[in-house]
This record gives sequence, C-alpha cells and structure tokens, in this order.
Amino acid sequence: MNGWLKGALHTHTLWSDSPGLPENMAVSYRDRGFDFLCCTDHNVYADDRQMWRELLPDEGDWPHTLSRAEFSRFAARFGANKAEVKKIGFKTFVRLRTFDELKREMEIPGRFLMIGGEEITGWLDLPDGERHAHLVYLNIPKTIPFAPGRNVAEMIKINRNAVEQAAAECGVEDYFVMLNHTHWRYFDVTPEDVIANPELRHMEICNKGACYPIPEGAYSADKLYDVVNAHRVEAGLPVIWCAASDDSHFYDPRRIDGSGGVNDAWVMVRGERLDTTSVIGALNRGDYYPTCGVLLDAVEFDPASGRLHVDVHALPGVNYRIRFVATRRGFDHRTGVLDYKRPAEAPARVIHTYSDEIGRTVKTVSGVAADCQLDDNDLYLRAVIESDQPVRAAQYYHPRFQCAWTQPYTMKENK
Repeated sequence: MNGWLKGALHTHTLWSDSPGLPENMAVSYRDRGFDFLCCTDHNVYADDRQMWRELLPDEGDWPHTLSRAEFSRFAARFGANKAEVKKIGFKTFVRLRTFDELKREMEIPGRFLMIGGEEITGWLDLPDGERHAHLVYLNIPKTIPFAPGRNVAEMIKINRNAVEQAAAECGVEDYFVMLNHTHWRYFDVTPEDVIANPELRHMEICNKGACYPIPEGAYSADKLYDVVNAHRVEAGLPVIWCAASDDSHFYDPRRIDGSGGVNDAWVMVRGERLDTTSVIGALNRGDYYPTCGVLLDAVEFDPASGRLHVDVHALPGVNYRIRFVATRRGFDHRTGVLDYKRPAEAPARVIHTYSDEIGRTVKTVSGVAADCQLDDNDLYLRAVIESDQPVRAAQYYHPRFQCAWTQPYTMKENK
C-alpha cells in the first residue's frame, strides 16, 4: 500500500445540513486511517467567524440543528471548555470553527491533511420535476454561490466556469472540481448532460445512489460513465476521471457506520507527499482510483504497449474478480427509451437506453492480479475489481459488494 493516500473528497457538517460539529467530523475520519479530508459543505466555504448554532434538545428534521447529544460527544473528546459558547436570554449558542481554525487544530503534519472547499448545490424546476446538479470544488478559499441555467447541462457549465473564475480571482492554481452523484435524486443528471461539458474532468462513479428504486433495464452508474467516455474519446476529447465518496453527514455512534456515515466510499491517491499541492496535483493527473472497500497494491498502464495491470491488496478469505471494460471505435450511437413503471413518488423521467457495445467486458480474471491489452480498435480500457464482501449500507444504485475502479486509459496516456 506504499505510495497510496486515503482521502475523503465530499463531506458535510453543521455548516450546512449535517448534525455533526466540524471537530467530530474531522476526528471521525482521522481515527479511521484517512490521510486527507476535504470539507465541502453545501453552498458555503467555512470562513465566517460569526457562525453560531443554537444548542437544542435534539437535531430535528433536515436540515439538522446542533443537539445536546452532539455537543456532549464534542465535550467528551475535546473538553467543553474548547467550545466558544454564549447565552442570549434562555438560549445557548455554540460558534462553529472556521475551516482555517479547524485545520490548525486537527491537522497533523505528515499524517493528516485537511483541504477546504464547498459543494455548490442547486436545482431547476423542469417539466419532468426538480433536477439537481452539484459540484464539489477544493482549495479555493471563498464561497461560490450557485447559479442556475436553462437546463442541467448549462447549469453544470455555468457553475464549473464560476469555479475557474474564482480560482483566478484568488490566485489559486492547485484546485479541483468534481460533478457529484449523477443518479441522485432520480436520474437528475444524464449522460448527455456530462457529454455536453467536456471541460469537466472528474465525476463520482460511486456515491450513496438514488432516492427511489431503480427500474429494471435502467443504465447503471458504470454505464453512464462508459457512455460519457466513449463519446469523449471518439471525439478526440480527454477522458473524465472517476471518484467515489461517502458524502458523509453523520458521525454519531448510531449512524457513523451506516448510510451517510464514514468510510463507505473514498479515493486512493498516488502521492509522495501529504500536502495540498501534491494531492490536488495527483487528482488532476487522474493518478487515483475510487473504491467502496477493495484496495489495490498496483495500477500500472504502459502507454507504449497499451497494457493495463492491476494487483489487488488481498484480504484473507475474500474472493476477487477483475473485469476489464472497453468500448470499440464505431460503437452504436443509437439510444432508446426505457419502458418502465415509475416508482411511487419518483419524478416522471424519460430514461434512455444505450447500446451494449458501450462499456463491454472484454476480459474477466478470478484472482488478485491480472493484465489486459488495449486493442487498437478500443477507445479506452479500464478495470473494475469486485469482491464477494457486501457493502455496509447499500442504497439504490450503490454497489452491493465492495469494489474498486481504475481510471480509463487510452493510447494518449490518459491525458
């Protein structure tokens, strides 16, 4: 496992809709062996020193408030005197630490790195219902407000461009931006929306999933990913790299190990140093892989020969299967419309179907090491490494078994 850094790209606290104090969130990741943690609350970069939350008997409904139980967990870990508290009348308020304060208090040089950011969160009311598009950005020290568009593709483009503009205004070169959970709430972002944004270089292939049951025959998160890359590479455009996150909201003992908790999905980044420049640089080179449990010792692609090699960090008693996935040049571009019964309360969506020629399995190996050759007629080659270990808290569209994904590789060295 030398050279791999374990990281969380997408997390939440009481700065937005989580019931968790920032300190409780940070220590939850640090104690579970994460090397770096990115703080990405909805529509806010945590820099306001006057962000106070009222201390209440319970956390209430979404968006959550600060409960006495959450504050008690903070006091047990850090001491109640570590919190800045004030009383107004009969009410008690606790000040939330800014990101810079949290970084100074929780970061451990060479062991645990913290990177600030935001999840730009917004939606449009369209004829087929509300459609969301969320983008995480990292290492730009300001809040970037959500900007709507006329459709989802335009919404993604406008907000990605806003990130680029904010980075320039702040003089930041080492920044990262990623499209989140395309299937949440219910097929809200389509493959066509992503194809229309060739400047976007990262997207989540694994997040919690969707809010409603998935119809039989509907495209998977992996299929969406292959559709996008097949069209991109065929058009001479760069691949889009894939990430995974647990999108954490809960850090209490009852929920931390379930859906919305910690250590459900993450990225492994290849880096020699644990600092922001190194981590962001590796991410933006696509030198990382996403996982929801399976770890890899090696991912090696030789651009001269087109050979992709994978070594699994095998656990005793666990069985593994390595599938190599590709799409050939000249694939069938035709789409259809899925005939399905809409789940109760789900938005009325037209769900497209795509050719089986896109994202086909070209080789399967049962075991912990395998390689595959990128054929001259293949647009790209990637691997999916699957185990027989169930995930802890699968939701609609979340993988049922622990797995990992490599990035897609082309003969252009994945640039």
